Amino acid sequence: MNSSLTLPRHNYRARLEVLARKTPLDPEEQADWAKYLSVLISGYIEQSLKEILLEFVSRHETSRLEKYISDTWPDSRNMRISNIESILKCFDSGWSIEFSSWINSKENYKSEINSLISSRNDIAHGKEANTTNVTLRSMRSRLRISLEIIEKIENIINNICECSV
Repeated sequence: MNSSLTLPRHNYRARLEVLARKTPLDPEEQADWAKYLSVLISGYIEQSLKEILLEFVSRHETSRLEKYISDTWPDSRNMRISNIESILKCFDSGWSIEFSSWINSKENYKSEINSLISSRNDIAHGKEANTTNVTLRSMRSRLRISLEIIEKIENIINNICECSV
């Protein structure tokens, strides 16, 4: 699986990890940097989930992709936990059940990701007054959670795929 290190999500992850370590000196620059990170982390979740699912489809049957597109495509832009669960359910209800069980066992993961997505939307729509919870510390924490979520989703899909082959 060493070749997977060149996948776009792995490059994106490496870039995010480097960016998250930076700390501008000026407090206003820190706030802006945190907002920038919130947009990038949110994009990472969306793009990684899409990439993992497309990898699955390329190894298996295309009818699942057709079902996914027809059932969830309009909802896939905001990766709130409920949308992730719905997308996984459209592919395989077992994926959704396993992910839901896992995410519910993690304290604050659901609220942290949902808050990340809300902040990203507020930033994108010019509602910066709603982004007081967007700090470098919170973004670093949300990045860690996001990386763990993507890793878990990838493991769920790969483990189920290996069992059914």
